[in-house]
Amino acid sequence: MLKAPDEGCRPLLYALLAPGLPSGGYVVDCALTDISPASKSASARRELWEWTESWVAEKRRSAVRDEPSAVTAEEPSVVTAEASRAAAAEETSVAAAEEQSEAAEEHEAPDDVQEAEPPADVA
Repeated sequence: MLKAPDEGCRPLLYALLAPGLPSGGYVVDCALTDISPASKSASARRELWEWTESWVAEKRRSAVRDEPSAVTAEEPSVVTAEASRAAAAEETSVAAAEEQSEAAEEHEAPDDVQEAEPPADVA
């Protein structure tokens, strides 16, 4: 069930602002709720941990098998793509710096305007 943003943020705000909530509590619909009995089982947690480790290891092995070999002279397109990305990143950085400089210049006071002096009676 989808909630409107103001409804969906309520449990988070409750968890952040409610006094006396225990650390690590589970909040549902602005009420502290106990976790399921199955999630309290040490053997179930251990089994899930072991399954996750084996799944991640298998994904890593398959990613290494499917990964192309190191860049060689016969693969100029990889080098060209990396050089293009680096050049684009540099151009973006230069453009952002120029925009910040222009914005700062727009907000500077003209040279012929003097800053007001504070009143003499202000300590």
